[in-house]
This record gives sequence, C-alpha cells and structure tokens, in this order.
Amino acid sequence: MKKQQVILGFILIGVIWISCHNSKETPQIVARVGNAVLTREMVEREIPKDLSTMITQDKKRSFVRRWIDSEVLYQEALRRGLGQSPEIQRELEKLQKDLLISKLLDQEISSELQVSEQEIIDYYEQNKDSFIRDDDEVRFEFLILDSKKEAIAVKNEIRKGKTFEQLATEKFPLLAKDRGWDSGYVKYTDLMFELRRIIKRLSVKQLYGPLKTELGYYVIRLVDRQPRGSVRSLKEVRSEIESRLKVEKQRELYHRFLLSLKAKRKIQMNLSALEDTLVDSTIVKERE
Repeated sequence: MKKQQVILGFILIGVIWISCHNSKETPQIVARVGNAVLTREMVEREIPKDLSTMITQDKKRSFVRRWIDSEVLYQEALRRGLGQSPEIQRELEKLQKDLLISKLLDQEISSELQVSEQEIIDYYEQNKDSFIRDDDEVRFEFLILDSKKEAIAVKNEIRKGKTFEQLATEKFPLLAKDRGWDSGYVKYTDLMFELRRIIKRLSVKQLYGPLKTELGYYVIRLVDRQPRGSVRSLKEVRSEIESRLKVEKQRELYHRFLLSLKAKRKIQMNLSALEDTLVDSTIVKERE
C-alpha cells in the first residue's frame, strides 16, 4: 500500500511538472491567418533592443495589422501557385545565394575590420587638403515645437540652465538618440531661407526663438561659424575617416579571402563559349 502511494506521488509530481512546463512553452498568439500564427515573442523579436522602451502599444498593434495584411497576400500568392513559377524559383535561389554570401563575408571580414586611432590620425594628417571647406558653414543647436507657447517655455528652460540635449532627451527621445538637436556643420546655402536669414545675424552662443517656419517653431542657439577655406577639425571628420579606412580594409580583406578560397578549388573558364552569342548579336545589329 505504501509502495503504491509512493508511485502515485511520483506520477502526480510528473503530471504537475509536465503541465507547468507546457504552460511555459505555450506561446501567446497575437494573430492568426489560416494556419499561420504570430506570437508575442515574434513581435518582440522584431523590435531592436535599444528601442524596446520607446515602442508604444499603438506601434505594436500597427505591426500586427501589417503582418496580417502581408500574410493574407502571401497565402493568396501560394494558393495561386506563384511559388511554383520557374521565374520565382530562380529569384528565390538568387536571393538565398546573395544572403548566404553576405552572411559569410560578414562572418569572415567584419570581425577583422578594426581601425585604430593612430590610423585615423595619420590619414587626417596626410589628407588635410581633402577636408578644406568650399563654403562658409555654421553649426547650431535647435528644437522644433508645435506651438509658439511650447517654444517660449523651452526657451525659458534653456535660459534657466537646461541644455538642448537634456530637453531633447525629455521631449524627443528618438531625436536625442542620434543627436538630432545638433545641426553639425552645414553650409548657409543648405539652410531654409528663414533660418539662414536669422542665423546670419546671431552671434556665437546667442539664443533665439521662437522662429515660425512651415515645420514648426524653432528655438536656436548658434554654436560656431567657420569660413570657406578653413580645414575641418579631426573631431568633425573622424567618423568619415573611419568609414573610408574601413571601406579600404574591407576591399583588401575581401580580395585576400576570395583568393584563398580560389586557391583551394578547381576553377575552369571557357570564355570562347560566349563568342557565338557576341557574333550573333553583332550580326543582328548590322542587319538592323
């Protein structure tokens, strides 16, 4: 009797464990189209981690609706047999090949793609002529508000000591993420007329606003001016130099990697097989 109770106890523990385990494994289904399902996990997987706190419920709902629309169209395409089309099969094969090649190169080359600070400095010193300004430039901080009242309130906060960065972080987190409140150095000629007219009159560090434009009400602070013919500082062009050096290294690593792969494989090429085609096309052109 005691032995049977022990066995029954183990069975009950097993059932409870299985039910708990299954409850954890059961995905939360957000949407379904036919047999296709969209789970909560799949939705969250589509959101970049650094933006997860900024994505609202409305944006998630919009994603779900777009998924439903896409799935409905996809299933209809399959129902019509478009997936069996030789042309589609060739396109899918090409896409798969391109994707695998991209992943291979990313795996093989990107891990080695490092640029040192000294390389950046050396490039800058050796290529200063390519960083000379060809026009007068200006840099300013700014925020664009929906109403004059909001713009005045923001201007007052700046006067009390808050920075454009702090206010952008509070009011426009996505803008702050990419320093969207900082214009960087821009040519006067690239500015809209209203901004160009006001900024030309401002002194460095002067605060101005609200300035009404078709985009909204600007609050501006002039940071710096640089004349035509001046050389951009290393800080200004650092990311540009890093990108240039990475492209050069990427090209070098790519050719080195490709040559190493070719050396391991038997490769044959018969370009004469193309000659008939080339001759035929020439004849056709002459006849026309």
